[in-house]
Amino acid sequence: MPIKARYVLMASMDVDPDKDAIFNEVYDQEHVPYLLEVPGSCR
Repeated sequence: MPIKARYVLMASMDVDPDKDAIFNEVYDQEHVPYLLEVPGSCR
């Protein structure tokens, strides 16, 4: 899929291994769905 935006936002995080499962759960089930609700998001 070609990128149509003028900018790309990238982020990285260091997550403790013992918190990895809860981080992924929150990220996948809350963070990403909320981002996809933003008008103009890559859906």
